[in-house]
Amino acid sequence: MTGRQLRRLFEEAVHRLDPGRLVRQRLARGDFRPSRVLAVGKAAQSMVDGCPQDWPRLVISPHPARDAQEVESSHPMLTPASYEAGRRLLDFLQDDTLLLLVSGGASALVEVCPPGQEPWIEGWSRLYGAGLDIVSMNQERARHSAIKGGRLLDFLRAPSLTLLLSDVLQGPQWVGSGLTWRSPQPSEHRVEVLADAGSLVEEMVRGLAHYRCLVQEPLTGSLEQARQLIQGWAPEPGEAVLAAAEVTVAVSGPGVGGRCQHLAASLVEWLRDKPYLLLAGASDGVDGRTPVPCAGACVDGSFPEARPFLQRQDSYHYFCSTGELWSPGPTGNNLNDLIILLNPRT
Repeated sequence: MTGRQLRRLFEEAVHRLDPGRLVRQRLARGDFRPSRVLAVGKAAQSMVDGCPQDWPRLVISPHPARDAQEVESSHPMLTPASYEAGRRLLDFLQDDTLLLLVSGGASALVEVCPPGQEPWIEGWSRLYGAGLDIVSMNQERARHSAIKGGRLLDFLRAPSLTLLLSDVLQGPQWVGSGLTWRSPQPSEHRVEVLADAGSLVEEMVRGLAHYRCLVQEPLTGSLEQARQLIQGWAPEPGEAVLAAAEVTVAVSGPGVGGRCQHLAASLVEWLRDKPYLLLAGASDGVDGRTPVPCAGACVDGSFPEARPFLQRQDSYHYFCSTGELWSPGPTGNNLNDLIILLNPRT
C-alpha cells in the first residue's frame, strides 16, 4: 500500500456516500411529498440533485450557482453575502410543505439578524480563529441569529422534513447551528440523518477489506490532544487504525493550511523510524482555506522536516514543497475528517 493508493481508497469511500443518491433513496419511500425544497450547506448542490427537477427549489452553497434557483454564498466566514442569502431564504418560504436538505457549512452560508441586532460579521471572525469546538461555536452563533437554534421553524406554516448530512461528532442537532432542531421536536417537523462520520468510517473499512481495521472513538478537542492520542496507536503489519475527527486549531500564524494538513505534518517526525502510513482526510475535499483546495494529506517517515512550516502554520506550502499536495477538488459531500494509521503488509 502506497500513500497515493490510500488516498484513492479514501476518495472512493467518500464517493460511495453520494449525497444525491442518499436523498433519492430516502424520497423513494414516498411518505413525504414536499411543495418546495430548500438546500443549504457545502453538499447542497449534490443533495438537491437527488430530487425531481420540477420541484421548486432554493439552493444555497459555497459553489458557483448553476441556475437562477441557486445562490453562491460565503464560507467559512460570515459576510454580507450570508445575509443576502438569508433574505432570499425568507422570500422563498411559503405556506407549503418543505423539504430541507442541510449539510455542514450552513452556519456561514445563510444568516438572518434578530430584531434590533446588527450583522455579526466581526464577532464571527473572532470566534472562527479562537480554536473552540464546533458545539461551543454553534451555540454562540445561534445567539446572534433569527433562524438558528431551531428558530427557522418560527417561519414555517406547514409540515417539514429535514434530511441531514452530519459533520458534527457531538450530535446532528448542531449541523448548520440547528436550523430546524428543537427539544422537544415538533411532530410536524421531522429531522432525519442520511449519513454521518460513522458512515464514512464504515465505507473506509470496506475499502480496506484486506486489512484488520481497528476503529477508535472519534478524535475531538485540540489538534495537540489528537496528535498525542494517535502517537499511542500501534498497528501491527496488516492492521489499520481509523477514527473520525473534528479537532480544533487556534489560528495565530501567517501561513495557510488546514487542520488535516497541519496534523499530518506535525506527525512526520514521530513517523520517522516507523513503517506506518498516516492519512488525515477532509471528506468535503476542502481542508481549511488554501490557494488550491486540498483534501488533507498522507505522510510517512520519509517526508522532510516540517517544523519551520508548522511554526508559521503554513502546512499548505509544506506539502507544496514536498510535491505531495493532495487536491482532488471539492467532493460535494461533508462528513467530518477521517484519520487512518496503517501498517502496510511487508
